[in-house]
Amino acid sequence: LRGQFDEWRAGIAALAALPNVAVKMGGFGCYDRPHWTQAEVTTYVRACVDAFGVDRAMFASNLPVDLVDVTPQERYGSF
Repeated sequence: LRGQFDEWRAGIAALAALPNVAVKMGGFGCYDRPHWTQAEVTTYVRACVDAFGVDRAMFASNLPVDLVDVTPQERYGSF
């Protein structure tokens, strides 16, 4: 998704416009090299929550894969 945030956010907005759709967030950048920074994760998390609201947004731990690049404290600090 790096370099494609605006397109991604437009797609998220289109999905969020549907009242029966929710978002589950997790696994941020786990397959990207270099791994995502905390600031990158925060940008995507905030965009999802802004689009869907807190009632239709949830987080996934994606453990143990998330432990490849960050500690749990670092990952959840992004939220």
